Amino acid sequence: MTSKPMSISSKIFNKNLVSVHKIKETLTLNRPAYVDMCIHELSKTLMHADYHYNYIKQKYDNKAKLLFTDTDSSTYEIKTQDGYKDFQLIEKQQELPLATK
Repeated sequence: MTSKPMSISSKIFNKNLVSVHKIKETLTLNRPAYVDMCIHELSKTLMHADYHYNYIKQKYDNKAKLLFTDTDSSTYEIKTQDGYKDFQLIEKQQELPLATK
């Protein structure tokens, strides 16, 4: 009984009494928080992948290296002649204001 993956622990009280602590065998994701998190993670993955492969890789090919991603951002190492010119072009194409610091 305790060799099953759902069994966490067991305790022998005497030769006729043993307790086994088990966890649920199935997990139902029917709560909004679980569903929301899954949708968020899937959409984030799709957005990052779409932007990476359909824009960055097409424009820069092997001159761009994805360093890491976060919830709402991607960090790249890009080898280009004029980064500011490229950023202005991206801003015009996507019609999104870029944050400048």
